[in-house]
Amino acid sequence: MNPRKNSKSARVSLPVIFAGVAVLAVGAGFFFLSAPARDHELICEIKPARFVETLEVPGEVDTGKCIDVRAPSAPYERQVTWLIPEGSSVKRGEVLAEFDTSDARSHLEENEDRVSYLYQVLETSTIDWDIDLTTESVRKDQKTETLDDARNRKEKSVFERPLRREIGAITFGVADLNLAQSTRRIHQLQYMSAYELRRRKGHIKYRQGRADRDEGFIAEYTVRSPADSVVIYPPIPLAGGIVRKAEPGDYLEREQAFLRLPDFSTRVLRLRVPEHSIEKIAPDAPLSFQASAYPGRKFSAHVISISNLAVSSLSRPHQKFFEVTAEIEPADGIEDLKPGMVVSALFTLRDHGEVCAIPRDLASKNAAGSYEIAIESRPGPLALPRGILETEDLLLVPAATFSPTGEGVRLLIHPGTKTGG
Repeated sequence: MNPRKNSKSARVSLPVIFAGVAVLAVGAGFFFLSAPARDHELICEIKPARFVETLEVPGEVDTGKCIDVRAPSAPYERQVTWLIPEGSSVKRGEVLAEFDTSDARSHLEENEDRVSYLYQVLETSTIDWDIDLTTESVRKDQKTETLDDARNRKEKSVFERPLRREIGAITFGVADLNLAQSTRRIHQLQYMSAYELRRRKGHIKYRQGRADRDEGFIAEYTVRSPADSVVIYPPIPLAGGIVRKAEPGDYLEREQAFLRLPDFSTRVLRLRVPEHSIEKIAPDAPLSFQASAYPGRKFSAHVISISNLAVSSLSRPHQKFFEVTAEIEPADGIEDLKPGMVVSALFTLRDHGEVCAIPRDLASKNAAGSYEIAIESRPGPLALPRGILETEDLLLVPAATFSPTGEGVRLLIHPGTKTGG
């Protein structure tokens, strides 16, 4: 690859570097097969030029804030039956999605039937306890009368014989004991009835709460918009390991986000940086980008966040990417950038100045660990100085290494039997 020497600076991106290396290899093979060999050697002339290392990554325009709409929190099945079309403009309170309510309604009916049954049992128990208390109250009244009669007899027997007085006292004591037992029995019945009725009312309250909760779940199964916005469906994980946008018929997890309502007051870029290049991106790094909708215009942005998790590509599962978020700089025409627009972002990683870019395939390492290249002006290989700049495919060597005047170098790509030029 020969960087052209001109008045303008050469800005070379990594994809361009890879393409250049490929073209160089194809060109070298073409000349090797078709052109007549000159002393069994092929010459590659490399001239110095300003080399700027860049990284080009794809992305899209997005909003800085958004509201995630989630599936219902119901413990029952959450099957989507209807979804509003993507891109629809919605108002606050408008229906966005509907879920199948058959399971929730089945549980609601079951709890309502249980509540009705418990009310019937409560009513029956209340009547039974009232009957028992009434019966015991009548018995107590009878025992009270018996006690009063025994008291009168006891008082009359004070002036009678000792046996009659003893019989009167015993009768009075037995009547008093029976009345005390009846009183205790009434207290027991009141406590037992209050406990059982309170327990049954607790069961009713519990079941009624379940029924009210089911009614709330049924209301959640109709999802409404929390704000004015535009509907966007992001890809989500579904059953079976499928990742795609939600569709009618899908089963969603509890409170799973399936719809997004963007806030159009802010604009950001969502960029996907390959895993092997993420260390080259620094926080707050500047970048420029072009939107596919406006190929002749350039916009500026700067990095505001770098994700901590690498995710697999949907189309290339063997590759992983980091999501980098960049804030778009305020400028004229920024309102023309709409969420979802595809962009190509360019990061300027490093300006290496005037160098000769030598493909690494044309160099080899000697026993000392230094790179060596074969050049036309020497009979043997030239060892490059240690500490030269290296990229994935190139060696960036200062032009003064080959000539004090910085004229570049002529490399021998395939040395033949002759070693000199």
